Amino acid sequence: MALTLKDIAERTGLSSATVSRALGAVPSPYVSEDTRQRVRAVAAELGYRPNLNARNLATRRSNILALLTDDWFGAYHGLYGQAIPALAAARGYTAVPESVEAAKVAGQGSPLLHWPVAGVIAIDVRAEALRELEAENLPVVQVAAVCRPTGADQVQLDLQAATEQAIRHLLTRGPRVAYLVAPEFAGFGDRRAVAYEQVMRAAGLVPVTIPLHVTERGSFRRAAQDSVRAWVARHGSPDGIFCNNDEMAVGCCRGLRDLGLRVPDDVAVVGCDGLEEAEFHNPALTTIVHPFAEVCTAALDFITARIAQPDLPQQVAVFPSALVIRESSGG
Repeated sequence: MALTLKDIAERTGLSSATVSRALGAVPSPYVSEDTRQRVRAVAAELGYRPNLNARNLATRRSNILALLTDDWFGAYHGLYGQAIPALAAARGYTAVPESVEAAKVAGQGSPLLHWPVAGVIAIDVRAEALRELEAENLPVVQVAAVCRPTGADQVQLDLQAATEQAIRHLLTRGPRVAYLVAPEFAGFGDRRAVAYEQVMRAAGLVPVTIPLHVTERGSFRRAAQDSVRAWVARHGSPDGIFCNNDEMAVGCCRGLRDLGLRVPDDVAVVGCDGLEEAEFHNPALTTIVHPFAEVCTAALDFITARIAQPDLPQQVAVFPSALVIRESSGG
């Protein structure tokens, strides 16, 4: 027979209501910290596991955070899927990864209402999906290089300065520097695209884009390999290639090698994200490294503060990234 709140109440000599408050994700003002710790110790001793479905249905509240993005297949978003749940658990919350595409949030009503959610951390999520969430009065924190113009709290990665530095670094290898990016990623005011064009034009050079054609989700490496190989075979070898993310940079290096070109001797390559893979790649990738731990912590700070105080002014934090020069660019 499953252990119940009543069993813990009998063991502690407290009421079931007090036990319930003591076991809540957020400390209750009606229960002292000593009582809260005593109840939790007894619950752990007895092996109590809360029935979250029953609790959520009864209260229409939960300690669950939805961790939302368009696609969990890429390595970059996978880092958030690992880090944020661990950080959330330390704060008494459960962070559950959810895909916008799979859930069909945009235009079909928020599926998050099918299970009670305390708040949403939205990573690189489209504006229409954010509006759907806000329409449901859910606390939302955006995490992105380009935050959408909504009223949601924002944790933003500032890539402008680091990208400018990366392009100037590549230009030391020669004037023909190309930008490898999926066409859909180059829009929305992405500061990488803006910085690339600004530095190239300031140097009196014409920006050159290598379009990345992704045929299946999570296939940045393969798509970059095929796209670079086809583009270089048609247009000739550039002096350097700036890649929109590290997975593209890995595939780019492979595509260049397929053509008999050496990295960095013939073509210098720079990525973006700072994945661990970049450091262990051969050659080690020069890349723009994001302050990942700080971003995840800020996202949790913002969402828990918003849940506790829904009427807070909009919370905004901007974290600059940094260029780390390694072998792939001749560093």
